[in-house]
Amino acid sequence: MSSFKRILSGVLTLALCLMTFAGCAGDAKNAAVSMENGGSVSVSFMYLLASIQKNMYADVAAANGGNWNMVVNEEKGTTLSDLLYDVTVKAARSSLICEYLHDKVYKLVLTDEQKQVIDKQMTALAEKAGSQKALEDELSKYSADTKTMRRYLELTVKQANLYNYFYGENGIYAIDESAIKADFKENYHIVTHIYFNLASKVKEDGTLVSLSEEEIAAKRALAEEVYNRILAGEDFYTLKAEYSEDSYESEYYPNGFFVTNDTTFPTEFTSAAIEMNVGEYRLTETGGSGTPGLHILYKLPMDENLYNSDKTVYNNIKSKLISADFDKRLAEYADKVSVNEEKMALLNVAIVPEYTY
Repeated sequence: MSSFKRILSGVLTLALCLMTFAGCAGDAKNAAVSMENGGSVSVSFMYLLASIQKNMYADVAAANGGNWNMVVNEEKGTTLSDLLYDVTVKAARSSLICEYLHDKVYKLVLTDEQKQVIDKQMTALAEKAGSQKALEDELSKYSADTKTMRRYLELTVKQANLYNYFYGENGIYAIDESAIKADFKENYHIVTHIYFNLASKVKEDGTLVSLSEEEIAAKRALAEEVYNRILAGEDFYTLKAEYSEDSYESEYYPNGFFVTNDTTFPTEFTSAAIEMNVGEYRLTETGGSGTPGLHILYKLPMDENLYNSDKTVYNNIKSKLISADFDKRLAEYADKVSVNEEKMALLNVAIVPEYTY
C-alpha cells in the first residue's frame, strides 16, 4: 500500500470520527456557513453532515426511547438535538478552515495519485449501490449527490495533506519529544499491584468457573492479611511473587501501570493511583463492568524517562498534544467563518435521517 493510501485511509477514519464534512461551495446567497475568501456550505450539505453526526449519537437516543429532545445538560437545558446542531456547525466551520489553510495559506495541492484514488472511491461507492443512478438515489436521502460526495472525498484528502504537512515526518509543527515527556511527567502516575481475582478460577481441565461465596470471602481475608503484612514491614515484591494472580503485568506492564485520568483502568483503580503518595500502599477493590478483584497498590516514583516505554501511552499523549495544537491553529481563523442564521433556521436536526449508507 502506498504512503498516500495509508494517509487517505487514516484520514477518512479520522474524518468520520471527527465528522469534519463540508459540501461544495455554492452561491453566496445559498451559503449556510462560509469562509471569508474561501469556500461555503449550503443548508443541504448541513443536512448531510447532521445525518452523519446523528448516526454517532443514535445509541444514546435509542437508550432513551429515540427521544432526541432529551436533556443532556441540566444546567444549560441543552437537549440531544441542540448538541447535534452545535457539533454539526462546529464540524462545518472546521472543514472550511482546513480547506482555506490547505489552498490559500500553505498552497498545498492534490497530486495526480490522490485524484486517482478519489476516482476509485467514487467508483466503489457506485458499485456498492448497484449503479450510478442508484448511488444518486441513495445520496438524495441525505440531501446530497455524487458531486457532493466527490467534494467530501477531496476535502478529506486535503485535510490529510494539511495534517501531514503540520505533524508528519519533518512537519512544520511536529510535536517535540520534550513536550510528550513533560506531559507524561505532569499527568501520569506509576503503580504496581498484588492482584486477587474475585471472579473466577481455572479448573483442572482448563475451563473457568465462578468463585463461590466462600471462596470470595477467603480471597478477601487473604488480601487483607497480605496487605497488613506489607504494612508491618514485609517485602512487597516477595509477597507479590507469591500471591499475585496477575499473569499479564510482567509482560505488558514491565515498568508498572501508567495511570492518568482516563478510562484505561477501572475507576476505583485510577482514583486510588492518582490520590496515593509515592511509596504508599493501598488495598482497593474494582468491579463494575470489568473483572472484580482486589488490588494491593504500591505507588512508584515518577520516572519521566519512561514516557516512550509504552507505545500506547506514548501515542495517546502525542495524539492529545497534536489535537490541542491543531485546534489552536484552526481557532486563529475562526473569525473568518460566518454562519447565516436565517439559512440555518431551515435545518431541523430532529428530522434528519441517520446516515446509514
